[in-house]
Amino acid sequence: MSRHLRAVADGAACAAPDQNLIAEFIAQAEVAARTKDVYRAHLREFAAWLVHARTRRSSASAGLLDARRPDVARFMAYLQSGDRYAAAKSPRHAKLPSPSTRKTFLASLRKFYRYLATVELVDADPTYGIDRPKVRTRPGLTLTAEQVRMLLDAKGTARDTAQIYLLAFTAARTNELRCLRWQDVNLDERVLTLHGKNDKYRIIDIHPRLAPELRRYRLWQTREAERNPQLREALSRPETAFVLLTRSGAQLCPNAIYKQLKRRAAKAGLFALDSQHREWRSEVSPHALRRTFATLLLNEGHHLDAVADVLGHESVDTTRKHYAFSSSERRRSTIEGFNV
Repeated sequence: MSRHLRAVADGAACAAPDQNLIAEFIAQAEVAARTKDVYRAHLREFAAWLVHARTRRSSASAGLLDARRPDVARFMAYLQSGDRYAAAKSPRHAKLPSPSTRKTFLASLRKFYRYLATVELVDADPTYGIDRPKVRTRPGLTLTAEQVRMLLDAKGTARDTAQIYLLAFTAARTNELRCLRWQDVNLDERVLTLHGKNDKYRIIDIHPRLAPELRRYRLWQTREAERNPQLREALSRPETAFVLLTRSGAQLCPNAIYKQLKRRAAKAGLFALDSQHREWRSEVSPHALRRTFATLLLNEGHHLDAVADVLGHESVDTTRKHYAFSSSERRRSTIEGFNV
């Protein structure tokens, strides 16, 4: 396997002019940090692929500014073929990218070239006319109310219990919970402020079952801080007083909530997976709890727009397509409710 192809698989081979273009685009993009990371990785891989593809065709031009529509079409075909993942060093890259992943690649390229067209660095957008990969939306894992109760009742640490109650009764994203500070929680008025994507925030009511758990957890955290200087220092400043803190007083890492939820679910006997790494694993994820929240509320007759508002979706179409899956009983009731 060629060294160039390995570089493409790793998304590393990127000429200096292309790196500068990517950096300029990233700097002006008004999106979340994670989205910027996605843009950067996708654009670097496309730039590296251009170098390799043009080298094979003995073409002098191989930069992002020289890309044409056939280049983008061939790149999308390359993503769909086995070449990209056959070149990968890591075994976890054994599977081909899903249509959803390829769709995200194309979206990154479109954002990039539309910016270049706006600042008149390119005459035409090479992504224009490229069909988006078709993505089939399938219902993901959705828990029953009884299974959610099993998660809530499972044994765990004080922070673990607070986490599961927050996940279940707010349907918040993991990053929203890890960024939640005590100054965002108003237990007297029973509301909390979640800071979401693109620096947006929303205020939601604290569920009656969540409020006492937060009070208990705050009391436990305060007592722990009396004998833990690091935790006490973190809680003494509003900007570092996160609701979910480690024993060393640090903010949780991005994957902490995800892993701890899976461990709790596996121990509770919910959708457990075999593991060869001595780690409790489960199919249950924070995203599954968001989906469960929306689906259970929809099937109980709550309005879709109200559910979308709590989830922080700008469009109810996102809620309808990816989260709120109506039960067969409700669909049947809807049909039978039509009287003429």
